[in-house]
Amino acid sequence: MAGLAAHGRLEPLLAGSPAIRSTHWIESVKLLPPAGHAPTREDLYGDVTSRAVSQIEIVQPQRARTFCMAVTSETPPDQGKPSSWAARIDALAAATALPTPEMPYEAEPIDRIYSRQTPGQEQNALAVG
Repeated sequence: MAGLAAHGRLEPLLAGSPAIRSTHWIESVKLLPPAGHAPTREDLYGDVTSRAVSQIEIVQPQRARTFCMAVTSETPPDQGKPSSWAARIDALAAATALPTPEMPYEAEPIDRIYSRQTPGQEQNALAVG
C-alpha cells in the first residue's frame, strides 16, 4: 500500500522508465505485539496507536505526514457509536489539523444504517473502505 501511495502505478517504473525522484517518505511502525506475547487487548488499541504515532513523530517532528492504518477491530460495529480507539484517532487528528471553517457532522445517520468497524467512526480523520 505504501509503494502505491508513493509511486502510483508501478508498471511504467518496472518497464524501464527513466529514474524517478522520490518526493515522499515512507515510514512504518509495527502495532502488533512480538511473537509469543499475548495479543493486545482491544480497549488498548487507541493507546498503542497513539504510541506508534509518537514514535515516528519524535524522530522527525517537522515532517508533514499522512497516516494510514489498514486494520479494523474484530468486534462487530455498534450502530455508529465511536469506540475508544476511534476517539484516540480523533484526538490525534484534531491535534494536528489545520484550522478550517466548522462543518456540520452528518455521518451519524449513515453510520446507523451502514455501521463502520472501529476505528472508522472518528470525525476528524478519513475512513475509507
